[in-house]
Amino acid sequence: METISQSSNTSEDTSPRGYRSLYEIYEATEVLYVAEPNSFEEAFKKDEWKQAMEEELAAIKKNQTWELMDLPVNKEAIGVKWVFRTKFNADGSTQKHKA
Repeated sequence: METISQSSNTSEDTSPRGYRSLYEIYEATEVLYVAEPNSFEEAFKKDEWKQAMEEELAAIKKNQTWELMDLPVNKEAIGVKWVFRTKFNADGSTQKHKA
């Protein structure tokens, strides 16, 4: 028959590393908050987002992702939605704006 040994929990094993106030936590997360545009109109007002859109359109053209064509009679075009994200480096600094 096997015996199972139990480890003893001491205060050294479970002591917290430190405490932070709610204000300190809020400050740390607020620094990381970046407002990203929710629409094309919002993004088009900022140079960094215009550049991100231009880079995306250039990549689409370079990779021949799609091509413009005349719309067939009695057909409707599908919509397009831009999604805007800010990419960060490991240290929290802005790496790039992605559209």
